[in-house]
Amino acid sequence: MEIYEQKTHIGSEHTAMNGYLRPSSMFDLLQDAAAGSAAMYGAGMETLKTRGILWMVVHMRTQVFSLPRFGSDVTVCTWLGEENHGLYTRYYEMRYAGGDICVKASGTWVLVDASTRSLLRDPDVKMPLITTGSEGERPRKLRLPELSHSAAFTARYSQADINGHMNNAKYLDAAEDMMPVDYLMRHRLNSACVDYLREVVPGETLSIRYGCDGGEWWFSGETEEPCFRIKLVYD
Repeated sequence: MEIYEQKTHIGSEHTAMNGYLRPSSMFDLLQDAAAGSAAMYGAGMETLKTRGILWMVVHMRTQVFSLPRFGSDVTVCTWLGEENHGLYTRYYEMRYAGGDICVKASGTWVLVDASTRSLLRDPDVKMPLITTGSEGERPRKLRLPELSHSAAFTARYSQADINGHMNNAKYLDAAEDMMPVDYLMRHRLNSACVDYLREVVPGETLSIRYGCDGGEWWFSGETEEPCFRIKLVYD
């Protein structure tokens, strides 16, 4: 079975003011590779759209060994490892040109009806399941600590994607925008975990509870119900 690979040069469009890969850009690269991998097996966005089906990510977990800097060349490798009752576990590795792994990740994806957004348990989508032996831990639900700060957040048009909701990578930008700039300049991302609990659409206002416990930054977006949870860890 072929593992999908996508090469990228880390340019200024991918990097923050500290010269390192933005967490949101990292998620963008993983998402793009997932889309390419699915398309390789006839399950890409354009093909499924004609059937009224959408891919959505539910959980993302990343472990950063060495955050790529501006000017780096990286390759994202991805493969589908498991499928269980409509939950697809996808694994990722981001490697430098020399072969060293800089990021490992895993994500839970689902297929939903484009009109109702309901989960499709048997969408008749066939993709090979691959085991490499280098798979990381499967995503698990985050358990929030007590969070002492809160702020209002309104999703913007620029943060939405073609599916009409806030793109999964944009949540990380929103989280980092709530953190002190001097902290982000002095620390490097160690891991990023996100649970996507409900779609957020442009113009919708949420309450975000957040706080820092050691090097762990936590964010919880809520309306009458939970919308997302984020855990960012820095060295």
